[in-house]
Amino acid sequence: MIEVGVMGLAKRPMDRPADYNGGLLNALTFGIATPRNYVNSFQFLFGKSINLTPEGNQRINLKAGPTWSSTHRPHNWQRVSGSGLIAGNYSYEYLDGRGLGLIVRPTFEMPFTQVLGFGVGTYFHFHRHSVNAGIELNVMIGSMRLKR
Repeated sequence: MIEVGVMGLAKRPMDRPADYNGGLLNALTFGIATPRNYVNSFQFLFGKSINLTPEGNQRINLKAGPTWSSTHRPHNWQRVSGSGLIAGNYSYEYLDGRGLGLIVRPTFEMPFTQVLGFGVGTYFHFHRHSVNAGIELNVMIGSMRLKR
């Protein structure tokens, strides 16, 4: 099995100061203005499907492969003078990076028709600037190769 995919992640920076406060701007934007690590990856995966039922409508799919990833992460945190009431109590700069990575994605899949299915799984994404893991929900479109 071959799969081509795109994934985007946003997460809290691990090096964010413990006393960071986004100020009034953060509250007015409902947290959208909070600094985050962003990772975008384009994936080319190879996998093996293991059918759990004779019909093939429930299966485990083990996938892994290379990724081309770009990162955008805050760094160089500097405490600002004053209370930081409006724009926050820290300034920071964003650092960009690009490069090859590796992703491992075991998934439980449920194809409903020959061209549509859903899945739930985990992912482990390794890149020189970050390591990410999480849970994913998938919508599958394409030839599902069900046994009829």
